[in-house]
Amino acid sequence: MRPSSRRVVCAGVTTADLLAAHLDTLFTCTPTGRIARENDPPRSRGPRLFVVGAHDRNAWRIGRNVSDTAAREIDELLESEPPLVDAASTPAHRDRYLAVLAGEAPVTRVVAGVHYPTDITAGFTLGQNVAQEILNKAAAEPDSPAGRG
Repeated sequence: MRPSSRRVVCAGVTTADLLAAHLDTLFTCTPTGRIARENDPPRSRGPRLFVVGAHDRNAWRIGRNVSDTAAREIDELLESEPPLVDAASTPAHRDRYLAVLAGEAPVTRVVAGVHYPTDITAGFTLGQNVAQEILNKAAAEPDSPAGRG
């Protein structure tokens, strides 16, 4: 017997129910459904956009710090977004989401909470120092791999 492509977790529970429960677990939302904060400590303000998908649909929440105009545009794009079936799926409208969000405020790894401003400064300084060392070595030793590059 061929396995069904329809995934049933429990009678009466839909994919939409499961995705909504997932989002409700992650975030506390405003009365209008916008992300107010994350539920896990330290209860940060949360992302400006969070999208989760399953085999037949997507669900999302937009942060309260996104303008109503940008939120409407993102909602419209997400309505036509093909299901993001796994964590490696790239949204079809990814570049447009980033452009809409960047139109209001930069979309950076700092804003996303991945890095701190000191990380960016230190990384830039380190990159400059490494580049200078390579240039110095190339000048001092023209026959070295650095000098032949």
